[in-house]
Amino acid sequence: MTRKWSSAIVLAVTTALVLSGCATKKFVQQEIANQADKIQSVESAVEANQARIKEVDDKADTADRKAGQAQSTGEQAMDRGNEAFASAEEAMRLAKGKLVLEETLNNDITKFASNKADLPDEGVAELDALAKKILSMNQRVYLEIQGHTDSTGSEKWNMELGGLRADSVRRYLNQRGIPLFAISVISYGESKPIADNSSRDGRSQNRRVLVRVLE
Repeated sequence: MTRKWSSAIVLAVTTALVLSGCATKKFVQQEIANQADKIQSVESAVEANQARIKEVDDKADTADRKAGQAQSTGEQAMDRGNEAFASAEEAMRLAKGKLVLEETLNNDITKFASNKADLPDEGVAELDALAKKILSMNQRVYLEIQGHTDSTGSEKWNMELGGLRADSVRRYLNQRGIPLFAISVISYGESKPIADNSSRDGRSQNRRVLVRVLE
């Protein structure tokens, strides 16, 4: 209720009392005061009610925003969960796959230099032959490329170096037509030697990449 309407009501009451001709000035003033108090009380109640309505609306808006944020977070978590499940499913398929071909790249042509991950130029012919062999199978296969190192250097560096060597083979095979989604890489660093690291020849043999083809 606005101040304008309050004043109008008080004026109407006053006019009615004066026109009746039976009210004294003191009585009129008292009635006006009483009506003003009642109007003030009504106004206070209306204002309090409006404040409560606004508070409820604000809480509802906040709850809606939080619900929207929670839904968005839940959808993101679900997407990440689906991605993780797909990766796990792919890993399980690889683990259960039948091994159809295995080739180790560590002979005099394809072996990696010490502390290097670059594929030797002389070794690409062997990888070309491997790619043709895989593509000629004319079936869906998966490749697991393992990177290995000798024991020279730190364990952390060797783990990284093994991954770089495996990735260099993965990229080359992809250039020869094998899709990336069908190739996984893993580094074993220095943890799986096939020869004695105390000799030069042994270290050379341990610097290798193993390609496993599974159907």
